[in-house]
Amino acid sequence: GDIVNVVVLEVDEKIEAIFHNGEDTFVRKNPLSVTDYLDQVEANHTGKTGAEDVATLNLINAISNYAHYAQAALDESHDNYTVGNTDEDKYHPTAARTDITVKTSTELAAFAATRTVADNYTAITKTSRSLVLDDETAIVIYLTPADKADSYTPVVSVTKGGNDYAFTCTKQSDGRWKLVIPDIAASELADVFTVDIDNGGMTFTNLSALSYAHTVLASESSSTNYKYAVSALYDYYLATNAYITATKGE
Repeated sequence: GDIVNVVVLEVDEKIEAIFHNGEDTFVRKNPLSVTDYLDQVEANHTGKTGAEDVATLNLINAISNYAHYAQAALDESHDNYTVGNTDEDKYHPTAARTDITVKTSTELAAFAATRTVADNYTAITKTSRSLVLDDETAIVIYLTPADKADSYTPVVSVTKGGNDYAFTCTKQSDGRWKLVIPDIAASELADVFTVDIDNGGMTFTNLSALSYAHTVLASESSSTNYKYAVSALYDYYLATNAYITATKGE
């Protein structure tokens, strides 16, 4: 069948499948949302105690919880983010299936990233990191150069497990450079990247998607919504890998 990518803001949006056969068009009855599909899967596994059934139910809860809390965090940062063009189209966060506990920075201390700056390196004066939550998961690093003129372009390399990893690095209108490390699957949120800037001038080590979660939890200025969102993200990571293990029979 066809695969449809659904962003976290749209898990409650109905997906209507339209099939074309020559000049004939067929519309699938009873459009489904991601939440509808999760409800169906949940019904098929509820009451069963096998390892795969338990892992499936835990994953369903984790997906729904992550969608709920990520939506709330995105609403905060996007100022009533809309998925359409009218007030009626403003999303309403899907309900969380279970209560979750906000994690502490100590619990995620193993994911703390380290930034190292070489002596006398001054090309980049400031960095900040974020994580894309409303689409594919991606690590974002903003680089603020001392010289914002067009003449400066950072030399960047990103590796994962010693191998080069695809990334983008583009200059923004405010003079900063935006480095994006994309396509991080839920099971790979703890996978570690190394980022080198200007041939050893600045390096990030032990950098993962969960490094951002640690940063949010460690900051007193982080909002409650974001702390819940990254906590739900961590639960989603754990549930995904538990599901993979259970379905492989390991």
